[in-house]
Amino acid sequence: MTKKINKESKEEEQVYKFLGSGLTTTEKHWAESLFDDYKKHYHITTLSDLQLLEELCFRQTLQERVKKTIGKVAKGTYKKEKNITSKIHLQQLDDNLERILTLKDRLGLFDKKDKEDPYEYLKQLEKKFEEHRKENAGDYSLPCPFCSKMIFLMFKVKDYNAVKHPFFPYGKFITNDTLWELYKSGKSLTKEKFAEALGTSPDYIDHLATYVYKDSDKPSKVSTD
Repeated sequence: MTKKINKESKEEEQVYKFLGSGLTTTEKHWAESLFDDYKKHYHITTLSDLQLLEELCFRQTLQERVKKTIGKVAKGTYKKEKNITSKIHLQQLDDNLERILTLKDRLGLFDKKDKEDPYEYLKQLEKKFEEHRKENAGDYSLPCPFCSKMIFLMFKVKDYNAVKHPFFPYGKFITNDTLWELYKSGKSLTKEKFAEALGTSPDYIDHLATYVYKDSDKPSKVSTD
């Protein structure tokens, strides 16, 4: 069901086109850029929300238009009496701002500490996380250490390296070929063999001796976090 909903939302997003009716060419370019920024930042995908978003961008463009008109009035561009005209424009700004705030609230663009429906809030977060993973897929991808094919994980891995696990070479059985070889041969465990068993360099064994075991026979009680 979730995949079906996501697919429908994606199709709605692809077919929806910003119209910018009632705006000049310059205003339309500005409003469409604002529309794209909102859509990307808040991951707005459903048809109804996209329609509300266009209305919001239209209203915000009108807000800028009235502000520019007030600027012209202040410079004496218009012959109308300045005080009366300014009051009319200020009222237009106030009324339009109320509509802008209402649209933003309906689109959920305000951060709210308490949500009326926690389940709906979690679904919105899940959708945003999903979009974030798609837009930043490189941070969640790494090559498989066994087959070298790229795999996708559900958490960021850009700061991690993928390596073969030294103690699970045969599925779910915990073992290690190097340690088994030493066990069967009856040989003692050298630093080089110990490093080979762990899949590290011999220098790492020196690191363990200094910071973990403190060169004693037992692990240190000090936290190694």
